[in-house]
Amino acid sequence: DLKNALETVRGEDPFDPDHGFDVFDAAGEPAAVVEREVRIALNSEDIVDSVDEVIVRDPDANRSREVEVTVSLVDGPGLSFDAEVTN
Repeated sequence: DLKNALETVRGEDPFDPDHGFDVFDAAGEPAAVVEREVRIALNSEDIVDSVDEVIVRDPDANRSREVEVTVSLVDGPGLSFDAEVTN
């Protein structure tokens, strides 16, 4: 679900327009801005208690970046995962 939040463009879901990653605010921006947008997207998810760490990797040829994320969940242990975000 959390990877889906980062792979969904904010505003794309007509039933939940606040769900997703704001690719328009992150497009072409430095890693700090991408990190901020990842944190915003994940903190809006009900299952996330806190976003503990976001590591943004260099962009590839397709204008995307790999991110490594560690979150604390509301119910249960923490979770780490990798995702690709468009920027």
